Amino acid sequence: MPTVNYYINAATFALATSIYTNQALTTFAPNGYYSDGTIVRQLISGILFPAEQCEGCGAPCGESISAAGGSGVYNLSINTGDDVSSVGAIIIRFNPQGVPDGIYAIYDGVNYNALSSPIFGFLQGIPGSSPTYIGSVGSTGSCSWYPSGGAVSNVNIFEYDGTAFVDTGIDTSVSVTPIEMQITASAPGQCVMVVPKLNPTPAIIDISILGLCGGTAWGIQVECPALLPSFNSTGVSEVVPVNTSCTEPKENEYYFAKVHTANDTYVGLYDWVFSDPYGENVLLNGWYSIDNTYPGQNSIEVQDGVVITIIDKCL
Repeated sequence: MPTVNYYINAATFALATSIYTNQALTTFAPNGYYSDGTIVRQLISGILFPAEQCEGCGAPCGESISAAGGSGVYNLSINTGDDVSSVGAIIIRFNPQGVPDGIYAIYDGVNYNALSSPIFGFLQGIPGSSPTYIGSVGSTGSCSWYPSGGAVSNVNIFEYDGTAFVDTGIDTSVSVTPIEMQITASAPGQCVMVVPKLNPTPAIIDISILGLCGGTAWGIQVECPALLPSFNSTGVSEVVPVNTSCTEPKENEYYFAKVHTANDTYVGLYDWVFSDPYGENVLLNGWYSIDNTYPGQNSIEVQDGVVITIIDKCL
C-alpha cells in the first residue's frame, strides 16, 4: 500500500483544526477518521472534530524517556492512572541539555508551560498558550529562529509508541516568537513542570517537545501523580522578615515540589511552592518564615510560585 503524506496546521494533531493533502495547506484531506496513534478525530468538510483518546493508550508514568535525532515535534501521551489514588501533582522533569527545545503539556484541556530550573529558576514564555523554549545561549548556532523568532517549515512529527518515537509522515510549520524563548547563559539542567491532577480521570497527559534546531537530544520523566510534601509557615509578608519572625506562629500548611538537586527533603532554592497538595495554586509573591529549610536558614522569598531567596533571620 503506498504511503500518503498528510499535513496539519498546528504543531500537534491534538491542536490542529484541519488536515490537508498538500504542504501549502490549501487542499483539505478527504472526509473520514484520522489518528496519530493516540487520539482519533473525525474530519468533515475540512473541519476536525474533538479528539477521542484511544482506550488503553499512553505510556506508563514514572519511566524515563529520551530522544536524539533530527529536528521535529516529538509527542508523547502518558497514562497517569485512573483509580481513586491517581491524584496529586504530576511532576514533569525535563532536561534539554544545551541545544534549545520547546515544551508544553496538555491535561484535561488546559495547557501548561511553566518550568523551574535548578540553576536559573522560573522559566516561562507566553503563559499557558504555547511552548516555552529552554536551552543554552552557547548552543543556539543551529537554531534559525534565534534570537529574533521566525517560522520553521517541513518539521516532522513523531509519536512515542511506548518504545521509540515513530515518524508519523505528517509535516508541519512552527513559528517561534521571542517571548517564547527562555534561553539561559548555560544549560538549564533538569527543569521541573508541575501539573495538578485533582480527579482520577482523565488519565492521559499529552506532552510535546519541539526540537527545531539542527538536531535535538533531551530526556524527560513524567512522575505518577502524588500529593506533595508539606511544610509549616507564617503568612505572606511584603517585607523581609525580622528576628521576631522566629517566634511567630507557623500556622499555615503549604506544599512544595523539589527542583533543587541536593539529596535532602528541605525546601530549597528554585523549588515550586503551593497552597495545596495538588500543585494547583502557587503561593503569593512575598516572604515566608517556614520550618523546613536547611539548618541555619528559616525564611524564603517567593516569586512566580518559585523560591528565589533563602535567608537566616533568627540571629
